[in-house]
Amino acid sequence: MTTREPGVDADTTSSAAPTWSLDDALTEIASSPRGEHIGAFFDFDGTLIHGYSVYAFAQDRIVRRQVGAVEAVRAARVGVEYALGRVGYDRLIGLAADAWRGRPTKELEALGERLFREVLADRVYPEARALVAAHRARGHTVTITTSATYYQVAPIARALGIDHIVCQELEAVDGVLTGEVKLPTLWGPGKTLAARRFAFDHSLDFDASFFYADGDEDLALMSEIGRPRPTNPGKRLAAEAIARGWPILRFASRGTPGWPVVARNVGGFLVAAPVTTTAAAAAGAWQRSRRHASNVATTLLPDIVLGLNAVRIDTAGEANLDGLHDGPAVVVARQRSRIDAFVVAKLLRRDCRLVVDRALAQDPVLGTIGRLFDVEFAPGVDEPDAERLRHYRALLERGASIVFLVGPIDRPDEAPALRSGPLRLAAGAAVPIVPLVVRDSDRLVTRRPPVVRPGTIHVEIGEPITTDNADLESARAAVASALV
Repeated sequence: MTTREPGVDADTTSSAAPTWSLDDALTEIASSPRGEHIGAFFDFDGTLIHGYSVYAFAQDRIVRRQVGAVEAVRAARVGVEYALGRVGYDRLIGLAADAWRGRPTKELEALGERLFREVLADRVYPEARALVAAHRARGHTVTITTSATYYQVAPIARALGIDHIVCQELEAVDGVLTGEVKLPTLWGPGKTLAARRFAFDHSLDFDASFFYADGDEDLALMSEIGRPRPTNPGKRLAAEAIARGWPILRFASRGTPGWPVVARNVGGFLVAAPVTTTAAAAAGAWQRSRRHASNVATTLLPDIVLGLNAVRIDTAGEANLDGLHDGPAVVVARQRSRIDAFVVAKLLRRDCRLVVDRALAQDPVLGTIGRLFDVEFAPGVDEPDAERLRHYRALLERGASIVFLVGPIDRPDEAPALRSGPLRLAAGAAVPIVPLVVRDSDRLVTRRPPVVRPGTIHVEIGEPITTDNADLESARAAVASALV
């Protein structure tokens, strides 16, 4: 296998293609020219998200009993014929368009938003999020170029901050779909033509632009653009990438995990609670101290859960936690997934009380474990009412650090809008604020299916920040900057 420095164009006459890591791809983007004249084209299904979005729409129709027997038989027949190569993509998209005949476009837009929240948001590859964010940071023109429809793509484009969509258009009259497809279809050469037209209209340097895609049908556009980047490629595209020396990206953070991962998850969570409960109860009884029991639980539980699931933690700035051994603090931790409470607890080890979003109390595993080990489930984590502030203040006075886990785990790239609760608590108790960021746990953790994959989570711990009630805004700015 040939290797080369990230950021250097592949030799298309090479006999082997390098398999790139995400870090390789991000290094290449970081070293690429800045500016809107560089395009970053992303396919949708299989590239930005795991699987095919059309299945979510079809499943929703079936569940809601909107599919008749005749339509179901016809769809099955066309699907088989398409898989066997007897009919083209035009026939397949035509069938989908016909199913939406007579429906208002506004209704389909609302359906797309709902299915994104309920299904598709969990299928977005964190690696793809990182690529999009890296291109946006360089000022590149980021575009989703896909044979999927606007209704499938638009919610995810908004979530990722992508302003441009080149997609399959459906005909509508007076805001109602006619059941007809606008030609040409964006498949194979049609997608290449559409991308070329977009590049011309936006004055893009096509020879310096990127294209990320998985489908064999994307070979046509891959062959013309300057930086082809096969991503989770199919067999034919992968073979062509190897022949031409195009770097291949593969994402493993989404999709159905193998049995070893499932076994680790089941074993880890089944073992953790009873072992930790027994050990903590025994230690507390021996020392006649509830606080000692809590410290044993806080130390042992994350070690078991993370250890059995083969999750490692790489920490930067760990020395900034040293002060917590001498006295309590308010820790504001930016989270990205449901396992981050274990990550933070493993770093703090003792004398801490975690405050997490009340919605996690409904999680059958994390909610149960949290209730067993005195996790605080709160509405509006960092916006406690007066009663909760008094409660947290009492815990600080007894020597326990309060840890606020903030940030929307369903939108991990969105920086939390830090509120004043932790700042007022720290100022009133005269304790420092320690900012902490869990960087990439969302690459290992999914909600549907609920899985923790093996891997490394990176954590950054900022320097302690002191404040008083007269200087809350300066402290807020400092903490918010550390949480980026």
